[in-house]
Amino acid sequence: MENYKVVKIEHSEYAYMIISESYETPFSYLDKICNELKNYNMLKCKVIFDMLLNIGNTSERFVEAVFDGECFVDATFKYININKKNELRKISTEFFRQKSDALEYSILNSVQKKMINEGIVI
Repeated sequence: MENYKVVKIEHSEYAYMIISESYETPFSYLDKICNELKNYNMLKCKVIFDMLLNIGNTSERFVEAVFDGECFVDATFKYININKKNELRKISTEFFRQKSDALEYSILNSVQKKMINEGIVI
C-alpha cells in the first residue's frame, strides 16, 4: 500500500496534488512519485503536496515543487498558503471523506475529523 495518492488537478496552476494518506511524509517516496509522474508523460509542471494527515492544518500543510519531467527540482520546494476557499482544499476534503479510515490514524483532532467527514473544508 502506498502512503500517498497522486491526484490530477484540472483548471489549476498545479498539474497534480500529492496527498499524504498516512502519518508518514510523502517526501519519503519522492522517487516513486517521480516514476509515477513520468508514467503520465508529464513534462515540466508544478505539483502541490498536501500533508494534512502528518503535519495537520498548519502553515506547513501545503508544499509546492516543480517537476521537470524526470524529477523534482530541489530548489523549488517551498511552503505555500492556500486560502480556505481554494478549490485545492475542497479536493482534499472530498478525498478524505472517501478515505475516512485514513483520518482515524492521523494527527487531526476529533473536531477536524468530524468537519472533514461532514464535507466542511478545513
